[in-house]
Amino acid sequence: MSEQKESNINRALALLIEYYNSVRLCKEIEYTSSVDMNIKTEMVSASARKLNSYATFCSSLEDETEQRNCLNLISKYQMDNVLTSSIGSFEQLTDKQKRDKDFLMVCLRSGVDGRILSHVNPFILFTSSPDDEDNFVDWYETAELDDQFIGEAVKINEHCFFGIVNNDQIQTKIDDGYTKFEIWSDENAWVNALQNSKFLKYHDDLSLDALIDEMAGTPIEQTFNETIATVKSDLNAFASSIIHDYFRLFLSLQEAEKEYDIKVDEQYFNAVANNQTAEPTLRNHAQSQEIYHCTKLGRFEAIIKFIYAH
Repeated sequence: MSEQKESNINRALALLIEYYNSVRLCKEIEYTSSVDMNIKTEMVSASARKLNSYATFCSSLEDETEQRNCLNLISKYQMDNVLTSSIGSFEQLTDKQKRDKDFLMVCLRSGVDGRILSHVNPFILFTSSPDDEDNFVDWYETAELDDQFIGEAVKINEHCFFGIVNNDQIQTKIDDGYTKFEIWSDENAWVNALQNSKFLKYHDDLSLDALIDEMAGTPIEQTFNETIATVKSDLNAFASSIIHDYFRLFLSLQEAEKEYDIKVDEQYFNAVANNQTAEPTLRNHAQSQEIYHCTKLGRFEAIIKFIYAH
């Protein structure tokens, strides 16, 4: 394929991913009562415009074969179901999709939750796959992890590393003695995952404190320290990027602020950073107990405290 044709395919795919991202956002707010109907309508319109941009670009290509190849991307990467990031949609992946790295990367670039990797074929971690997945001993002797795929995946979405670690089929292979399936000891995976600041949300689940102590003087510790420094340099940006994850569908951030007369803003984020006690930051609020019961602010505050403990 010529460089120009490859460039056009990549451009078409980028436009398609923009469309999928827009559709995903529409799905996320569809049943959220705190989002005004006019905003929902505008987001749907924006999705339609992005789809039109993709179709227009493909149709503008002079070469009919190239035009057809670009237009076929939307059928090649069908992902309406997985854009909801529901466990049910992940469980319904076809056998082909579970093995298709290109499909999975498009999913991740479109904002699909990285825990989709809990449901993929275990051999996807390698640069090749055995002819017989039930008899792969000879293949395993020379098998090599696909550093590029693993690195890109865990860097794109903070849930990918956890998704791989919690893949039952992968864990079964490890339990059977095939330790190459274990990314826990893979420096490439950790370094790339830690470049995504949102991965720090897993500080407790993945025992990052113990890991960093064990990896002192390695690229893993260096990357960790660099990411911590980046977050501290603009706490408001980082906190704002994850705060919505700690509210529930039946009580959004905006609804909680109104219900309890609180402001979850930069002032609150800084207060959390300065609160290195075991007590919740809003402990003096009259409805403090209810606030922390109806939200996941306790977990959010634990992340910020972890960051500022380093």
